[in-house]
Amino acid sequence: MSSEAKKLLDEVEDFCRKKELFDGYKVIVAAVSGGGDSVFMLWALRRLARKFGFMLRAVHINHIIRGDDANQDELFVRKLCRTWKIPLDVFTIDVPKKAETLRLGIEEAARLVRREIFEEQAYKYGALVALAHTADDQVETFVFNLLRGSGIRGLAGMKVRTGVVIRPIMVLWREDIRRALIKLEIPWREDYSNWDMRYTRNRIRHRLIPFIIENFGKDSVKHIFRATEMLDFTRRALERAFSRYINEALLGEACGVMAFKASLALSDEFTFGEVLRQSLPRLGVGLKGFSIERVSHVFWRIISSKREYPIYGGAFAMREGNCLFIAKTKVYQLKTAEVPIGGFADLGCIGRVSANTIPLPDEPKSGNPLVATIAYDGSPIYVAPHTPGLLFHPLGGSTMKVSSFVKSRGVPLIFRRAVPLVFIGERLAWVAGVEIAEPFKLTSQTKNVVKLEWNGLFPELFLKVLAEAKKEFNPYKSIG
Repeated sequence: MSSEAKKLLDEVEDFCRKKELFDGYKVIVAAVSGGGDSVFMLWALRRLARKFGFMLRAVHINHIIRGDDANQDELFVRKLCRTWKIPLDVFTIDVPKKAETLRLGIEEAARLVRREIFEEQAYKYGALVALAHTADDQVETFVFNLLRGSGIRGLAGMKVRTGVVIRPIMVLWREDIRRALIKLEIPWREDYSNWDMRYTRNRIRHRLIPFIIENFGKDSVKHIFRATEMLDFTRRALERAFSRYINEALLGEACGVMAFKASLALSDEFTFGEVLRQSLPRLGVGLKGFSIERVSHVFWRIISSKREYPIYGGAFAMREGNCLFIAKTKVYQLKTAEVPIGGFADLGCIGRVSANTIPLPDEPKSGNPLVATIAYDGSPIYVAPHTPGLLFHPLGGSTMKVSSFVKSRGVPLIFRRAVPLVFIGERLAWVAGVEIAEPFKLTSQTKNVVKLEWNGLFPELFLKVLAEAKKEFNPYKSIG
């Protein structure tokens, strides 16, 4: 083995140990295109497999994009793996056809195919999938994302590990890898599409990076690589800090709605962006449509208005008082269900309403808005959804529409149709979590009492939201 190859192998070993890349995994699947970087990675992993205690496999994807060149790449990888006695899986996918079907660009469709295959391989073998990204790729990614106006995540570049994907040679430079392969007399294939200047990344690689080196010195790209490492440290520190901060801001999550203290979640555009970034995937909305411009646009609309405002992917944000809601739907209580004495009505994500007869209490009010003790005449108890024009007689007040009543009590718009309405016979006795009706209050003449309770994650969130929604929110004080 040449000294150059030995030095690079030692660097890869030290890098992988430091990053604990293989810990806990007995199988590593190397993604091998046939290019120099992936061939060197396969060679290095073959050398390190026994030291780290894993079995090495390989996977090759023929995208059917480059005609006979792609077929020759496949034959080359098959021969290489056969020579090195490395088990190989080959996938042939018509990427142009898939791109047309999915209405995607060729590059995007190819990425989608690769991701699906890598995840399949990881699941099949209980493995991690190794990709041959180098330090050059990291620098190119930084420049590419800088030109796109990316934030700190984009500028931090690729992670050493992302899900089931690892990048064990990202510490090496392409020039050193090529020199080592020549010394080792190991051939590789060149992908001539990498010279197609229609692609931005190729122009960065073959025009912009050489320009930087020529005008600012060879070490300049190494300084950029070091900057991506420092940005990655910063990114991870910020994510840890924001995770704690957002947990403090989060009031709760139920029925597909996430509620936050607006004073914290809307303290500035960056914070709001982090709130969205962590909330949207939990609501089943991906981050493909996420952008700084979109975050800023939604932020200022929410700051200045209490109306619902679309984010993207069906998600929306809205604010009432000191509450910020991020959701995909408003919450509705749509069930009609009997509440048996000694039992409960199950309202799905909205919770349960139970009923039990109790002796006349000394104190008529429980102090808990989710519990109501009311006069009971023995009529059936049931929960029903809101209907237009439905009336309610609040304590000490005049009869009014339920819609007007819940609004007057500060119930946020997003939850106004979610509150369970509990009837005794034909009369509305309790707007759960808010107030009992005047005709059902306890008096010295009351003979029979029923205790009603609304339980579950949603009612707990409802109480927190009700308290915060009644508070004032000063956006200008918040954003400082």
